[in-house]
Amino acid sequence: MIRGLLISLIVVIIFLSLILLVVVFRNPAPQVIIVTPTPTPTPIITITPSVTSTPSSNIIITSPLPNQLVSSPITISGKAVGNWFFEAVAPVKLVDGNGNILSQGQIGAQGDWQTNNFVPFIGELTYSTPNTNTGQLIFNNDNPSGLPQNNQQFILPIRFR
Repeated sequence: MIRGLLISLIVVIIFLSLILLVVVFRNPAPQVIIVTPTPTPTPIITITPSVTSTPSSNIIITSPLPNQLVSSPITISGKAVGNWFFEAVAPVKLVDGNGNILSQGQIGAQGDWQTNNFVPFIGELTYSTPNTNTGQLIFNNDNPSGLPQNNQQFILPIRFR
């Protein structure tokens, strides 16, 4: 009787071992796939030249007009695309005909500057009478990134009284 139980136990163990072997060989270990990243191509960055006074510009000056006679203080107004500003302001400077800086300041957005639409702005610069008859108002976008490809500039010629 013990011998019969022992034989039955051995048969069950062999049967279970065979089932285990079938399961193991039917589902082999997962394959390891090594993924090697391919280098991403470097994007081509186009540096745009200074913005010119065309209707497609990102800034439009309504006052003063090009080559207008001006006197101190100059009130500056117009509109610019929202990304021209950062924290609702953008720099502007006044130079004489020799490029000497007469005054520097900011134009301030008069609405929500966090938009792709045009936003009205206003600013004022006070200066001393220069030695030249002509000069320029130089508008730069506020570029917090510091990246040269994000710089934009608009130059407006003016005349002094």
